Amino acid sequence: MIPGIHKLRYLLATRPRALTGVCLAVMLVGLVGGGVTAVTPPTTEASYSSEIDPISMSLHSQATVENTSSFYTLGETLTDRPVYLRSHTPNVTVRLVTTPPTADHVQIDQRLTLVYEARTAGNEVFVTQRQRLNRTNTSTAGETVVTTARMNITEVALTVARLESEIGDAGQIQVYLDAESRYDTSTGAGSLRHRGPLRISKDSYQIGHGSVEDELHPTESLVRVDPAKTSSLPFPILGTVIFPHTTLVFALLSLGGLVGAGLTVVFANRFDPDRERAALHKARYAEWISEGSLPAHHPVNTAQLNTLEDLVDFAIDTEKRILYDPAQGKYAVFDSRIVYVYVEERI
Repeated sequence: MIPGIHKLRYLLATRPRALTGVCLAVMLVGLVGGGVTAVTPPTTEASYSSEIDPISMSLHSQATVENTSSFYTLGETLTDRPVYLRSHTPNVTVRLVTTPPTADHVQIDQRLTLVYEARTAGNEVFVTQRQRLNRTNTSTAGETVVTTARMNITEVALTVARLESEIGDAGQIQVYLDAESRYDTSTGAGSLRHRGPLRISKDSYQIGHGSVEDELHPTESLVRVDPAKTSSLPFPILGTVIFPHTTLVFALLSLGGLVGAGLTVVFANRFDPDRERAALHKARYAEWISEGSLPAHHPVNTAQLNTLEDLVDFAIDTEKRILYDPAQGKYAVFDSRIVYVYVEERI
């Protein structure tokens, strides 16, 4: 194996311009790569949710007193009562109210449905009958959307009695109001739902009022510099500057190219091509060469070869070693009759 120093010295002696060009090209690549990576650092995208005003839905009831009594005044309006007397308020108006955020444009589709469910003694539903009461589909920007429906409790009670007579002892009929509001905003879509039980007895009825709301959490993306792929370096005037790891690599590459070009210019003239070529060849064929002393004068049967490579090829073919006399700069291979010699040029 040829030591790298011999190769480098030989290249410095024979091709200084090519080495300088390569070093300058490496420096240029480092500068361009460092600049590009510095202005476009690696980033990572993180999602987060920001809160805005919630959207809410509520179910209400309202009934007008139709018969005079000791408790109510004729024409009096009763709102969201826990119980209503059938004899005084046989009709009731249910109101589905949806309140959207004030700062957003919302498409709302809300529905009021009266649901009859036939349930077993184990509370399992085996028959369902739905009666659409009303529906509102509208677009609003912060304004409340209201959907109303009027019910006659006597008619509802008759329907319950008819259905119970049809199912017999298989179960019982339960009634509830299905209030649903579907919304679609600029940041997302969803729905709100409330099930309000309607309990009817002989003299009174009850409506399950209630409200639900949904916190709107629009998902947004935050793009920031990836800390796993960058490093922070403090500077006296600039403060702390963040560099991508690739920028530092390119900076080292550019610095290496600059140093290499400078060393090439400085040391290229200090090496002689012929001397470095001889040293390179000597290092390359060191395993075939042994140092020793040779006579100053060639024997009669002497063959002089032009290059060390030729002498090495002969030694390899004849399986002989080369004797090198450093004092004379002479290489020799002794055959039975002829001495093969190569004399290196003195510089």
